[in-house]
Amino acid sequence: MQATRPSPASSPARNPMGRLGAPAEVARAMLFLAFDATYTTGAELTVDGGAAQL
Repeated sequence: MQATRPSPASSPARNPMGRLGAPAEVARAMLFLAFDATYTTGAELTVDGGAAQL
């Protein structure tokens, strides 16, 4: 079995926001796309606390 490398967001110290996200924060992002983003098509919303910007 091959070991996997931890993602940058897996540790609060390595996350740009300095903490891990709560499940409710991810749910709010999903609800935004499902209901409020009425004029949005084909968009991706990255919910990772800024880790993709590292």
